[in-house]
Amino acid sequence: MADHPPRFRLVQWVAGDLDPAATAELRAHLDTCSECSRSAEAIRDKAERFESVRAAQFERITSRLGAGGRPAAVVQLADRRRWGWWAGASAAALAAAAMLLLSLWPPTPAALPGFGLEVSGGEKVVRGEAPGAAVPRLRPSSRLEITLRPATPVADPNTVRLVALLQTPEGLDVLDWTPRVSASGTLMMDGLASELVPAAPGRYTLWLVVCPAGQTDRIPLDPGRLATPPEGAPWQAKALPLELIPE
Repeated sequence: MADHPPRFRLVQWVAGDLDPAATAELRAHLDTCSECSRSAEAIRDKAERFESVRAAQFERITSRLGAGGRPAAVVQLADRRRWGWWAGASAAALAAAAMLLLSLWPPTPAALPGFGLEVSGGEKVVRGEAPGAAVPRLRPSSRLEITLRPATPVADPNTVRLVALLQTPEGLDVLDWTPRVSASGTLMMDGLASELVPAAPGRYTLWLVVCPAGQTDRIPLDPGRLATPPEGAPWQAKALPLELIPE
């Protein structure tokens, strides 16, 4: 593996989602690349901190529902298989437990309105998503401006997140973007092409994915699934073909 692996590949390695061959190849790279090794350790530390926080939150919830941190109304899957569905529990008790769980569990983020894409920059300008729209050709020094505008104002703009993914022959690479967000929920990003899309000259697809806060972990790193989201998916993706050319 001559080049540095994309960040999403390090995430897959930490999660144990790579096949044995890919795991061995990445392990060999990490053994010789201190930069990627530090990145992988940072990802692992963040994952462990997240897991510890989630476990503590669940412990607080269960301790409020029953003694010993294991409420009678919360039955693990293994217990269901062993003893049957909610054995010995009354319908009234189950309903009360369900209502209490719902009151304690964080609410599901409200669905976001549809977002329209506006892009300008480079040798050609794209406005909207009309079929046959020109593909921007960007030099490293070209300015790139991207706007994602909601069809209706968002009640709380702090709940909107934008994730930018660059589709390359190796897969999807997560870009380090920090967009501006207006009071209505409009997402705006602008800068030099070399900064926003740090890649070698060639043709790419830039995926712009909008989702509610707290739901970014549900975004699939798969172009096919981004193009055809399942019903009820909390995210919405816009595909922007672009071409990077030399200065």
